[in-house]
Amino acid sequence: MEKIDNEYTEPGLAQIEILSKPDYVPKYLENVTQAYRIKGRLNAEVLHAAFDVISRRHEEIRTIFRWSEREGFSRFVQEPVARYHFVPEDPEHDATVAGDSAWVAAEIHREAFKPIDLSVGPILRYRLIPISKGSEWLFLITVHHIVFDGWSKTIFQREISETYNALIKNQQPELPQIARSYHDCVTVQRRKHERGGFQVHEAYWREIFASLRFPLMMPCGRDRPELFSFQGGQFEFSIEAHKTGIDEFCRAYSCTSNYLLLAAFFVLFERKTGQRDVCIRSPIANRKNSNREAIIGYFVQPGAYRIVLNKKMRYIDVVRCLSKSSLDVSANAELPPQFFEACAGVDVGRSYVSPFQIHFNYQPFSPDLLKFDDVAVIKESVPLQGVKTDLTLSICEGENALSGVFGYYAGIFCGEDVRLLAFDYLNIIEEIISDPEKMAVE
Repeated sequence: MEKIDNEYTEPGLAQIEILSKPDYVPKYLENVTQAYRIKGRLNAEVLHAAFDVISRRHEEIRTIFRWSEREGFSRFVQEPVARYHFVPEDPEHDATVAGDSAWVAAEIHREAFKPIDLSVGPILRYRLIPISKGSEWLFLITVHHIVFDGWSKTIFQREISETYNALIKNQQPELPQIARSYHDCVTVQRRKHERGGFQVHEAYWREIFASLRFPLMMPCGRDRPELFSFQGGQFEFSIEAHKTGIDEFCRAYSCTSNYLLLAAFFVLFERKTGQRDVCIRSPIANRKNSNREAIIGYFVQPGAYRIVLNKKMRYIDVVRCLSKSSLDVSANAELPPQFFEACAGVDVGRSYVSPFQIHFNYQPFSPDLLKFDDVAVIKESVPLQGVKTDLTLSICEGENALSGVFGYYAGIFCGEDVRLLAFDYLNIIEEIISDPEKMAVE
């Protein structure tokens, strides 16, 4: 039986942006799906108990959102109950045929593309599917982006691992104290907006976006479909061979690697299209206060970097320009997406999703932290559900790893186009670290 706190509250402003998306935007685009093959002596009862602990700890993964003519969008918190997030399998499930790799891939695909009903929940669900008669399972977790950003993924993986590993030893997990809830944080943002506190940030972004060129010409020059289809692809590549050189460059020039990697992206786009005035959207984690570091929620806010390249700029000048502007970008990344995009003053129509056709994401942390004692946890590939813009470069940097992924809109790019982009991008990185004084514009 559904148990809901009868007291409703207003969603965060960024959450309202997601709730207000038009019906033609696929709902599954907001799914964050994680998939693992588990082998060994997993204790399923302890895993369920670990999820219950995390559910009680983070109320945001127990929320639902509903709409009424009188109140608009409202947020309700469901009471914590055992196994609330667990989705059991059909009793007729046959584990003897489920271990096949094609079956596993198909099941992950079905899970990733199954929308979450925000009015019913659960907003986070998990499945533990036996895929052999022995000790092997397919472990699937899907959560909606409306309560879950990239930082949240790290929190969740760490806490579910530490909780399971403590409970299996009949111990209590030692998790960091949560000083406030996610909803407390977004309420502060809403009050800031009501008091006119967004105005200074809106003024900053309107100035940055003044005379913003839209639309940009994309590499490869294919005709754009009349309607944006959200269908896309991705190309993964390693930057590991350049990591030592990047680290040495950053030490020599007192900068961080994300600005070098972003600078290379700007140069790549100029060389492929001839356009020198380019704006690239880049998210900011928005975890500036230490009391936000342990909270699962949708904190990330949009930011952007705009550069006008010229023939007098060296590679190091591009990197320094980005590094210098980063403080202002971070300080003004306080707007929910709908307010941020309004500052561009562009009506994009149905052929585009956003006035920002190029995105850059940098994740300076380990991409996966899920670990259970005495159990092999093997990460499985999750298919790309779709794209929300033309071209996105995502960089993931761990202690001993550095990789990139180009996500692309299939309406104007093909896989070979993006493979060549990645090849040229790596060459530009090599040029930057080998000869920082070289002119960026050829």
